[in-house]
Amino acid sequence: MKTRSSRIVENKKNESAQGFVEFALAVPILLMVLYGLLEVGRLLFIYSSTVTAARQAVRYGAVTGVSDGGYPRYQDCAGIRAAARNVGFINQFQNINITFDTGPDPDTLVVPPPYSSCDGVDFLAVQPNNGDRLAVSVSATFVPIVPLVPLEPMTIESSSSRTILVDIDIEVTAEAQGWDGSTSTPSNTPTNTNTPTATATYTMTPTPKKSPTPTNSPTITFTPTVTYTPTITYTPTITYTPTNTLTPTATATATYTPSPTGTPIECYVSHAGVSITQNKFLLTIHNDSDYPITIKEITVFYNNSFPSGQALAAIYSGGSLIWNQTVFGSPVTVSTFIENEPIAPWSSTALKLFFTKDLKIDGTENVMVSFVENGCPIHNTAQ
Repeated sequence: MKTRSSRIVENKKNESAQGFVEFALAVPILLMVLYGLLEVGRLLFIYSSTVTAARQAVRYGAVTGVSDGGYPRYQDCAGIRAAARNVGFINQFQNINITFDTGPDPDTLVVPPPYSSCDGVDFLAVQPNNGDRLAVSVSATFVPIVPLVPLEPMTIESSSSRTILVDIDIEVTAEAQGWDGSTSTPSNTPTNTNTPTATATYTMTPTPKKSPTPTNSPTITFTPTVTYTPTITYTPTITYTPTNTLTPTATATATYTPSPTGTPIECYVSHAGVSITQNKFLLTIHNDSDYPITIKEITVFYNNSFPSGQALAAIYSGGSLIWNQTVFGSPVTVSTFIENEPIAPWSSTALKLFFTKDLKIDGTENVMVSFVENGCPIHNTAQ
């Protein structure tokens, strides 16, 4: 015969066993739901990072300014890719496609095909124009860690584009000031040249001598004090000598300085050698003479066999673009420049030579620079 206390203990054991069975049935479902939430969260994170990567890439390329390499950001293909990759934390982007087009047609809104891209290069050799667009397309792949939830592997792609501003023309309209600034300075010189005609009034002094009638009127004979003033106006003949200072316009024959090609000068040019980083040559030229010097020709030697398709793309002098083409092979000689400012006396300029791809350094790298002025030695980094 069972007692009451034994029946209570038996009931408690049955309830405990039932709880374990229910827990064992519910745990897989709870884990599945939790895992599904984690995978959906990872999918949303990859989607968000892909969209942000495309936006950050076009924002970097479309903003004004220059890259660390010293050239405009819209030509910095490597920098645009890096701006996109920096957004990816837990995922890697499979494709980063960078293209350039002229923008949609204002009437039909049809986007023309791209005229250039950054495919396989770190520097864009083509010069975009105002109003062109930079378009970046980024793609990433989502694959579930464990295929337990109803989520299939998928490719997430996002595209973004922005208009490029290469330069901006600024027009300023000044309010009328009541005077013509363009004629103010010339009006000074004509007054001086006109005052010598006042010396012609000095010839009026004989007229009193020819008219004897006024001799009785002392007031007329007193007018020589008025004619005496021409001696004051005669002082412009002293100031007329400033017209002699127009000879400083002869010093404008400083434009004659290009003709040093015919007259040798004492020219001292030095350099600190050429440095190479990734796809760039950097060469600093020092003008240690009393004359300005102008670059005539630049010859570049480099290894163009690897990587394939290597070419010289652009040359900068200081911060100005002086040459922009794509020339394959080595050596490359450049003698026609977009602009060519002289190097001032006792100053330096930095030449930056950009290539389409990162360089393979093998010791053949050399830059030879010759100058317009006769007497300047050829600047050779191999010496």
